[in-house]
Amino acid sequence: RRLPWLVRSGGKGSGLYKSVDGGATWAKLTNGIPTELGKMSIALAKAEPDRVYALIESDTEKELGGLFASDNAGASFTRVSTDHRLTQRAWYYVEMTVDPQNEQVLYVLNSPALKSIDGGHSWAPFSARHGDHHQLWINPQNSKNMVMANDGGATITFNGGASWSSQDNQPTAQFYRVNADFLFPYNLYGGQQDNTSVKISSRNLTDGAIGDKDWGYSGGGESAFLAFDRRNPTKVMGGSYQGTIELMDTKTQERKPVMVAPIQYQALQPKEMKYRFNWNAPVVYNSQQKAFYHAANVVFKTTNLGNSWEAISPDLTRNDTSKQGTSGLPYTNEGAGGENYGTIAYLADSPHDPSVLYAGSDDGLIHLTRDAGKSWLNITPPQWGETLVNCIEVSPHDQATAYVATTRYKVNDFAPSLFKTTDYGKTWKKIDKGIPYGAYTRCIREDKQRKGLLFAGTETGLFISFNDGENWQPLQLGLPITPVTDLLVHENDLIAATMGRSFWILDQLAPLQQYKLGQNLGQSLLYQPEAAHRVGAFGGPDDGTDTPANAKPKFNGDNPANGVVIFYQLSTGFAETTPLKLEILDIKGEVVRVFSTKPHPDFSQYPGGPNPEPLLPAKAGLNKFVWDMRAPILPGVPTVFIEGSYEGHKVSPGQYTLRLHVGSQTLETKATILPHPGIEATEADYAEQADWHAKVDAEFTDIHTAVLRMRKVRQQISGVVSLLADAVAHAALGKEAQALMAKLTRWEDALVQNKAKSNDDIINYVNRLSADYLFLKYELDSNTPQVTAGQKAQFAALHVRWAASQATLATLLQSVTAFNQTCQKAGLQTIIVP
Repeated sequence: RRLPWLVRSGGKGSGLYKSVDGGATWAKLTNGIPTELGKMSIALAKAEPDRVYALIESDTEKELGGLFASDNAGASFTRVSTDHRLTQRAWYYVEMTVDPQNEQVLYVLNSPALKSIDGGHSWAPFSARHGDHHQLWINPQNSKNMVMANDGGATITFNGGASWSSQDNQPTAQFYRVNADFLFPYNLYGGQQDNTSVKISSRNLTDGAIGDKDWGYSGGGESAFLAFDRRNPTKVMGGSYQGTIELMDTKTQERKPVMVAPIQYQALQPKEMKYRFNWNAPVVYNSQQKAFYHAANVVFKTTNLGNSWEAISPDLTRNDTSKQGTSGLPYTNEGAGGENYGTIAYLADSPHDPSVLYAGSDDGLIHLTRDAGKSWLNITPPQWGETLVNCIEVSPHDQATAYVATTRYKVNDFAPSLFKTTDYGKTWKKIDKGIPYGAYTRCIREDKQRKGLLFAGTETGLFISFNDGENWQPLQLGLPITPVTDLLVHENDLIAATMGRSFWILDQLAPLQQYKLGQNLGQSLLYQPEAAHRVGAFGGPDDGTDTPANAKPKFNGDNPANGVVIFYQLSTGFAETTPLKLEILDIKGEVVRVFSTKPHPDFSQYPGGPNPEPLLPAKAGLNKFVWDMRAPILPGVPTVFIEGSYEGHKVSPGQYTLRLHVGSQTLETKATILPHPGIEATEADYAEQADWHAKVDAEFTDIHTAVLRMRKVRQQISGVVSLLADAVAHAALGKEAQALMAKLTRWEDALVQNKAKSNDDIINYVNRLSADYLFLKYELDSNTPQVTAGQKAQFAALHVRWAASQATLATLLQSVTAFNQTCQKAGLQTIIVP
């Protein structure tokens, strides 16, 4: 009874068809259905197979459309509703689902979701987590279990829509553009499709991941370009569709509409509009002129935060009025602004000259002004035709060079299309070799450090060129296969805005900047790392600091690595047995820390003790290692549980030498550690902190070394005690040995707390001396380097206690010497003091 149905929406041959022979022939259904047809959808009632619903867009003014129902498998239809909400935005919606267990329960998806329980005669809003609903799946075995797909993501209900699962656990934001400020950490800004614009921190300095507390609203709306003074982003200009634009004060959170001409454009045909704005209308801030630019079909400029706008260009589009009529034809107008044509789609100012500005249109024109808008030159390549100029990049290395990304996917041409000019647009060269058909191009950027290192965002991901666009290759590196709508090279990171996978950041561009085409993979190489800031942040999952204890759910963003990120290449013939060692030296040439591929042979791990030193990765090809900017891990005393961190202290900001030993080959480069830019401190402050760290670390290490040393002595004496247990002739010697052991035990117990076995035993048993040193180390180990008077006084107090223990140790060692002399007289073995 399940026969094929066919819907042909709009245009010639539109209608509702049915086949009774498996699709070999089709019959058009006309009984009760209007002859003037637009977009349609049908829904078959599983609970009553002859019940068919047809939702039909037709002439709204004539009231021809609406919801139609058939109880005879389509032989005839009756209109059951003319509710405009069912077809109000037919261009995007007109989707319908019937409850598989009740043919009278019907859902229509639109900007609101609607539900009918009487076969479509009456309708009520059906609430879900978001708006703009597109698909609904109903469990055929349980109608209360549904999955809704809308512009907020996917959401599930098990109680018929009384409550829905969250959509905040899905990294599916659709960003049109991305911008970033120069704060520390820097923030990303962008407009999200069918959501707010957003400002989000690039890292969390106080937690293990970037979470919702690091997000906030920004200016403008869903399709916003966001512009601001990147060094002082207190005023954010954010656009949206149909020319709406607002100025947001980030201190007061107040928003002020500053539309060029405050006109409600929604129902107007583009040719009737005063100005035609792109859905994603560009907004640019020029720091040299302290001016904002905004574009419709002409370019506007304001120097007073939008209180007034000046048109500084003529119409820079083809202005083909034949393509500026009603959208959503033939019946229901779609006037939100996404269908406006003949608009400026991109503006790019020059970092070299504030008078230079490029404008690219969605119908394939590119114009240039070199006198701040007094005159404009059409520099469109003749071979372009009508195409969307989606991105313009002025080279940071050469003021006459610019790159352009264009696309024609809206006319079913999915080829990549990238161009370059080196003479302000007098001549152009196509530069998209290596990007496959289907990966149509959305954006292009040049690296700020290396001339000719290019990045391209396409419909299917990210591509890179090392030779100024002559050849391209994929560069995913964990980025999902998703449309990359915009790119930004910022603070030596590459930021990607994606359509459906949120923001992504490729940290550490240094290896790409230093990579050479044709580089010999048969040799080992050490890349110079980027400067790292000394901060108190947790790191990311790739630097070993995102431990299970502080790891966050995957719907949080990853922090960047917290440390000096070191890349090195090992030759294709590298053998895993080859010794590999990394030495880190300070400016005096003294070794700060050493890493290798093999664990220390004497290390043992136990509860409450230190972690092992990280091991160097060693495989043929590119390797990555993160130095956490710390001194070596401090030694422990096996079985002694100390509540605290043995990790070495943070080293001082400054320059360090990296020396990598690969077998007999030695590779060397420099690394720089920078202070937190927000901390007010002098070099002398950092030097003093380093001196106090050295004192605390040295005495802590001396204590544990002494304890381990005397444990070996005590173990030997214990052997003597066991040996003499039944020797009546040496009873006095045995008592002397027991007394000496007791003294050594009391001495050790004053230095380490042997009773503690778990973390909360710190509450049950008083800390001993080494634990007090470790706590002081933690107190000293702050990014703010000033050493307090209390910390200095505590060290002095601990030092006095340790000096007393050292004196006691000296006495004990004399007792051991005397005990050895007695043993020698008795013909017994003597105690070896390590």
